[in-house]
Amino acid sequence: RVDPAVSMSLLQRAAKDQDTVLIGYLDAAGVATQRVVSPIVVRGGQLVAFDSGSGRMRDFAIHRITSVMSADDG
Repeated sequence: RVDPAVSMSLLQRAAKDQDTVLIGYLDAAGVATQRVVSPIVVRGGQLVAFDSGSGRMRDFAIHRITSVMSADDG
């Protein structure tokens, strides 16, 4: 599990560079998913990103993000 401060740093860089990343995420029910997202902004403990899977903008709670990887690494 990645440190939230590390997640924020990686996500802020991805937003600045307009990179797409793969995040591991635990939803409110504790279900783990992986999502391909394009970060827009990180603020107030939230990631605002375009979620490729749903085709829309979403807010993700930083403390629920379990991993951050470049989408190009896979």
